Amino acid sequence: MEPLYQQTVRLLQETQRLTHEMAMSPLTEGYTPLESKVNENLQQLQQDCFRLENMARKEVPSQRQNSKFLVEQLSADVRVVQNAYRSHQQRKSQVERVASEREELLSRRLQPWTQASP
Repeated sequence: MEPLYQQTVRLLQETQRLTHEMAMSPLTEGYTPLESKVNENLQQLQQDCFRLENMARKEVPSQRQNSKFLVEQLSADVRVVQNAYRSHQQRKSQVERVASEREELLSRRLQPWTQASP
């Protein structure tokens, strides 16, 4: 269990760093390679946490409580990073929607009042 736990902690730290970089980068349109890497890491972290939960249940009784605590703490940290990623995605979506609406408004031709009303 210990090697997988250490590997997962390192992956979580890398994902936190990438998420921070992503949050500091400008909100550009499209799916960036950084977002792709964060999403891939989050999926791997979820799989690792699931495996660690199963391994913690199989620990000897004297170590089980501590193992479960470590896995729960790790899972909570993963949820924090997932929420930061979702928040970034929502902000990006909102910026894209506003830009699209602005573009639509700028492309409209203004009509005189007499022609606008039927």
